[in-house]
Amino acid sequence: MDKKTRRRKYHLAGCFIIGLFSYATAVTAETAAEYYDMGVSAAQRQQYPAALEALLQAKSAGMDSPDLNYNLGVVYYQLARYEEAEERFQLLIDIPKYTAVAYYNLGLLALKREDNQAAKDNFSVAHSLAVDENLKALSERALQLLNADPPAKNSPFSGWGGFVSLNGGYDDNVSLIDEDISQVDGLADYSSELFISASGRLVGNNNNGLYFDANGDVLKQQKEHDYDYSQWHLGLGHLVRNDRWETRARAAIDQTEFGNVDFQKLLSLELRGRHYVNTKNSLELRYKYVDIKDKSPDGVYDYLAGNRQQLRLRLLNGHDAISFKFSYELQVNDRNDFSSQSTNLAGDTVITTRSYSPIRHSLEVSAGVPWGKSLTVNMEAEYRYSEYRDPDTETTISESDGSSSTSLYRKDHRYKLKLGFAYSITPFMELFTDYGYTKNVSNREGSGYNHNLIRLGVTWFY
Repeated sequence: MDKKTRRRKYHLAGCFIIGLFSYATAVTAETAAEYYDMGVSAAQRQQYPAALEALLQAKSAGMDSPDLNYNLGVVYYQLARYEEAEERFQLLIDIPKYTAVAYYNLGLLALKREDNQAAKDNFSVAHSLAVDENLKALSERALQLLNADPPAKNSPFSGWGGFVSLNGGYDDNVSLIDEDISQVDGLADYSSELFISASGRLVGNNNNGLYFDANGDVLKQQKEHDYDYSQWHLGLGHLVRNDRWETRARAAIDQTEFGNVDFQKLLSLELRGRHYVNTKNSLELRYKYVDIKDKSPDGVYDYLAGNRQQLRLRLLNGHDAISFKFSYELQVNDRNDFSSQSTNLAGDTVITTRSYSPIRHSLEVSAGVPWGKSLTVNMEAEYRYSEYRDPDTETTISESDGSSSTSLYRKDHRYKLKLGFAYSITPFMELFTDYGYTKNVSNREGSGYNHNLIRLGVTWFY
C-alpha cells in the first residue's frame, strides 16, 4: 500500500470515530472548511444544536474567521445562549465588512436583556453604517418599535455614500500616466493625488432603481507638471436585482486634462450582468463602449480620437472573508492613428505612420486576504498582450534614389504585479500603501520599459 493510499484510509477511519473522541493532532484546513459548511447547512435547516457542534469542530480544527464568529453568534442567539452570542458579535464590530450587522445583532441581544436604551444605541449605529438596504430597513423598523427616530432620517443625502482618498507617491516613469502618449523617457518624480467619489439612488428601490455617480481624480507632480493629470466623471445607471441575477446599464461622460490643458472627452455606455452561482461564487460579464473625442489645443492628440470596446469575463470567489477575482478582457481600439510628413537633412521627404489601435488580451488575478482584525493584504497579477492593427511605416522619397520604406506591426507583452496593505483605523477611515511593478516588452524599438510606483495614503468613507 503506497503512502497516498494509507493517508486516505486513515482519514476515512477518523470520520467513523469522530463522535467518540477529538483529534489530538492537527486537522487539515480542508476538514475545518467541511465542518464549517456542515454547520451553516444545519443552521439553514434550523437544526441549531447540530450547527453549533459542527461550527465548534471547525474552530477546534484551526478555523478562526469573521464568518465563523458571525455564524456562531447567530446559532448561540437561536439557542438562547445570549452571553456567548454577544461575545462573538463584539469580535466583529472592528471589522468594516461586519460592523453594521454586528451592531444590529447586539441591538437584538439588548432587547432580550430588556435594555431599551442600549438597543436604541446599537440599532442607531447599525442604521448609520449599513450599506445594505435590507439591513438599513430592519434597523429603522426596530427603532420605530422603540419609538426612536433613525439618525439623519430627514437628511436629503440619506442613502448616499462615497469616499475621499488622498495619497502621495513616487513614480520612476511619470510619462506613463497615459501609456498611449508615453515618451518612455524614464522621468522620475514625487506626486500627490486626490480622489473623491459619491453615488446614490435617485428613484426606485434596492432591487430596481436609477442611480447617479460622480467622481474626480487630480494628480499633481512635484516638478514635472507636463505630466499632471485630472479626470472628472458623471454617470447615470439603472440597476435590477432578481433572485440570483444582477444587471446594470450605465451611461457616463468623462472630461480629462493632461499637462494642465484639455485632453479628451469620453462618452461611454456600459452593460453588466452578474450571476450569483452560490453564496461564494459569482460570474460577471461586462461590455463597455467608449467614444473618445480629442480636446487638446490645436488637435495635438487627434491621433488618439476614435473608440474603444471592452468585453470582460470575471469570476468572483469569496470564502472566509478572503476574496478572489479572475478576469479575462478583450479590448479593441479603433483610433485615427498618427501620420506625418517631414523633410530630412538631405532634402528627402519622409512620411511616418504609427498605429494607436491595438487589440489587447488581458488575464488578471487578484486577492484580498484579511490579516488580523483590521489589516487586509491585496495582491494583483496581470498579463496583457497587445497587437496593433496597422503597421508602423516610414517611407523616404528621394528625387535621386526613388523611394524606400520600412514596415513593422507592433506587438507588446506587458507584465504587472501589485502588492498593497490596507489598515482600518475605524469603520470610516483606512490607511493604505501599495507598490506596483510593470514591465513592457515590445518589438518596436523604444517602446519597452520598466515602471515602479509606490503610494501611501488615507481614505475616508461616508
